[in-house]
Amino acid sequence: MATLDVKTALRKGMFVERNVAGSYQCACGEVLKKASLSGHLESKKHLEEFTVQTALEKNIFQQKENETYQCACGRRLKKASLKVHLTTMVHLAEVHARKLWIKPGENTEPDDVNVTSTDDEEDEDVLDLDGQFKRCSYCKERFPNDESLAKHMKDQKHELYINRNQESLHTTNDSKQQIPPYTVKSDPRGHVYVFNNDFKGSASLRERRGAKVDSQNLKRTFTKMGYKVFLMENLGAERMKEEVAKIRDDPSLAFVDALVMVILSHGKRPYKCQAQDGATLDIREIRRNFTPSMCPNFKDKPKIFLMNYCRGKERQTVQTDGIEATRDMATIYATQHGVSALRNRREGTHFVKALCSVLRKYAASDTLRTIYLKLEKEMKQNKGTTPQWEDDAFRDFYFMPTVASAGM
Repeated sequence: MATLDVKTALRKGMFVERNVAGSYQCACGEVLKKASLSGHLESKKHLEEFTVQTALEKNIFQQKENETYQCACGRRLKKASLKVHLTTMVHLAEVHARKLWIKPGENTEPDDVNVTSTDDEEDEDVLDLDGQFKRCSYCKERFPNDESLAKHMKDQKHELYINRNQESLHTTNDSKQQIPPYTVKSDPRGHVYVFNNDFKGSASLRERRGAKVDSQNLKRTFTKMGYKVFLMENLGAERMKEEVAKIRDDPSLAFVDALVMVILSHGKRPYKCQAQDGATLDIREIRRNFTPSMCPNFKDKPKIFLMNYCRGKERQTVQTDGIEATRDMATIYATQHGVSALRNRREGTHFVKALCSVLRKYAASDTLRTIYLKLEKEMKQNKGTTPQWEDDAFRDFYFMPTVASAGM
């Protein structure tokens, strides 16, 4: 396994600071001084602890069906992905929280954790993990001492997390029922597929000048948000259908927590757009590729469709008889029924420009529904069209589970 530099290892959580000044605990179990961290990362003992074979021997990975492995941190992976997964932040957080490096029979400490609470904030419990770490009972973050925990309690990020949980509480006539938002913990957070047609050289359709700007803007914005972006430009109808089918059947979807599909093209009707060759594509048929039975790898996960094309003048009723219902889907159109979409030749479409602007500002803090409302406001301020929202049994969704890093 390639060694990490100390800075990266600290950022990833491979080392956690202990109460003792200048003392760090590595995910392999070693307790070290800060000056020893660099040498430790290259040591034989450390490297041996982070091999796939060692993880299998400790039952950190357990083999499941279809040649997949379940990690003790909860992730389901293919064997080829196990080595990389060992140093991801999701995995290392669980290593420290549950002491996964300790072999069976070596742990002589009690499994129970002590629960304490402050006198003046009775509902803000703190979990004391084996006398070394403190954990916030709301967001489950761990801290080396009481001082850092107290600072965390007053931090805006912490308040944001509490507000999110409160947003998810829905009251019924009988009782209060919590509907949690979608989980977004994977690395990358999700896949973004951008189908963008510019119709350059077409004899019958106007060129969509500025289309390239949209592709670049979307790739830059979603990449900074922690998503993997796939650009598919100027595809004919049959090729686009083939690509959608490949996405639907891609086994890697099982390992990401969100799917975003963007279609930028010409269109004439509310649910139909045109491929690069001028043939018509039905947006409803594209979305039905991702129903639970058609795409089991993405069952119960959020599927977001962002559509920018002219929707013509016809109003069309969606037929559902005899067709499997879509769910966990949200679709945002650049315009409402019967309205043309606007595009600037130099800056791209009004929709993508406003969308990327809003995502940069609010993706780290707001739900997709709230982002849509802010998108509508921004498009209105810039004299753009009014976007339209549709959803099918779609819960709260956050593009980023924590506050965005610098640069967003």
